[in-house]
Amino acid sequence: MERVLLFILSLFFFYQLSYAENGSVVVISIDALHPDAIVKIKPKNIGKLIDIGVSNFNGKSVKPPKTLISHTAMVTGKTPIDSGYNSNVWKSGDPTVSGETVFHDAKSAGLKTYYIYSKQKLGFLNNSAIDKSIFGKDDSISIAEKIILNEKKPYFMFLHISGLDEVGPQYGWLSDEYLEEFKFIDNELQKIIDHFIHSKNGTIIITSDHAGHEKEHGTDHPEDYKLPLIIFSKTTNFDDIKTSSYSSYQLRSLVNRVFKKK
Repeated sequence: MERVLLFILSLFFFYQLSYAENGSVVVISIDALHPDAIVKIKPKNIGKLIDIGVSNFNGKSVKPPKTLISHTAMVTGKTPIDSGYNSNVWKSGDPTVSGETVFHDAKSAGLKTYYIYSKQKLGFLNNSAIDKSIFGKDDSISIAEKIILNEKKPYFMFLHISGLDEVGPQYGWLSDEYLEEFKFIDNELQKIIDHFIHSKNGTIIITSDHAGHEKEHGTDHPEDYKLPLIIFSKTTNFDDIKTSSYSSYQLRSLVNRVFKKK
């Protein structure tokens, strides 16, 4: 009996180790990023990932294409209809997400988990599988950068970046002000992106929750649903995303490819 137990435990630790050997995984959600902005300004740093990784600029948000609803779909891997989460409103003290999430997948794979977000309502996604959750309204990138450059153990991080979601409604999607804000975000991401480019076995995914049109978003307008998907991985093949359809609720399954889970 003891030998059987030791064998089971050894298998458990072996598979956890094999998952961890796939390296760290970071998902970056740039709130309200329209894929056309990438085409227009050809961002220096995100552009590096596009050149050496795979990308799809024809992604689609869930319905309705709103911040909390889309991000909930990302981490649960379920559409709003399937999950029942279709509210874009949450405040501290309200119930948080229940059930399994991509953070639970990461924990099962033996990775430390981080969640860094810049909108209070995204606190809804906090759950017991997250080792470190940090709200940083204006400094989420710098918080993430510090962790990424100093963390020694394999980890999974979900990083949410705000900014475009404020500039878009004020000046318009793809306006000069919007594009300048995107350039700023791209510059701020330089160290994180370079870190993964030079890492031994990491994976970085950049996407968004929704886009917008004129000064509007969250409607049934086709532009509001648009989002990009960019992946660079040293361990996992994602070539199929270049031509496949993609919706935000499929993010969890993409991340699980790195963990070698179906």
